[in-house]
Amino acid sequence: MENLTHGKTLVLIALDSENSEHFTLMKVNKKIEIVDVLEVRLSQKESALEVVKWIEQEGQYRLISVCGEQYMTFVKCMEQFALTIPKDFFRALKSRFWNVQSEIVYRLKCPVHFNLEQLTFLYGLTYNTHPVKHVSDAFQLTTLMAAYAYDTETTRNIKQKGVEVVLRERLLKETIEQLSAKAFSLGYSLNFQPVIQEGKQAVELKAQKESEHFLTVGSDLHEALVELAMHLILKKR
Repeated sequence: MENLTHGKTLVLIALDSENSEHFTLMKVNKKIEIVDVLEVRLSQKESALEVVKWIEQEGQYRLISVCGEQYMTFVKCMEQFALTIPKDFFRALKSRFWNVQSEIVYRLKCPVHFNLEQLTFLYGLTYNTHPVKHVSDAFQLTTLMAAYAYDTETTRNIKQKGVEVVLRERLLKETIEQLSAKAFSLGYSLNFQPVIQEGKQAVELKAQKESEHFLTVGSDLHEALVELAMHLILKKR
């Protein structure tokens, strides 16, 4: 896994969530760098043939995507032109796909629902956004792949300590404002009040969202917010 490309070009396929025919394809070299980009709308056979030519000129390649669902949408779009596209290419669509994000989740023993943003945070990296969301996710996937492959200290740390320990270490470095923002971004409102726990002053924090609520107590507000963030990140949605 650490040798991610095995000498092959990776072709990253990203789907525009607002248009199921619009794809951005990116070629990724062995250094996990994006070296070429193709924007295409798969509504005509000419576009499909352009995709085939653009991919196959690499010779040895593997196909990756931000998630399996996006990749299957790409395959279905290409299947519209099955009579036009070489049969060998269709076989390659199935045999050369690699769900790299799921493999990283598996190898790090993360909860299966972990997304790109959570995996990026685990490596202590900022999730870099782009005006076009599917392009942003594609860039972030390559960032994650590079971190897994080249930040061997963090990768080893996650595998040895476990995801929850490393996640807590990351959250403890966050400010109250940053921790609160995580809950607000998910639509939660926050209420806190001082309480006495085991004879000591503490803070009770309640996160509320429609019918959902989470209650925790910390020695101070920061500790309570860390516990809330742990809950929000680790729980399966």
